[in-house]
Amino acid sequence: VEAGYAGLQAKTMDPLDAQQFFVERLMLPFLKKADDGGEVPLIVRATQFLMRRIDTDLRTIVDELLPYFEGQIACVTGVTINTASGNFFCPSTQAVRNDRATGKTVTLA
Repeated sequence: VEAGYAGLQAKTMDPLDAQQFFVERLMLPFLKKADDGGEVPLIVRATQFLMRRIDTDLRTIVDELLPYFEGQIACVTGVTINTASGNFFCPSTQAVRNDRATGKTVTLA
């Protein structure tokens, strides 16, 4: 988030940190909007944007897999936030999907 839109747009992928690169690519629309509005991107809003994007993309991926899969797929999404005082997990979606394209929300214990 600190690098801003232009910094991340120009960044090339490091093969040893591909996951970070792809997360940064997911964040580009959020950062572009913040830059265009002259705003400082807040980490909470950035986290919310990323969670919504992950949930949407994962739902699309699972929906495309379901016709070829017999059984259930459990999806648990969220964002891990690493801080000096500890690591925190902010859950977003918990769902169990089956091959009939139905799902239900479950509560994690």
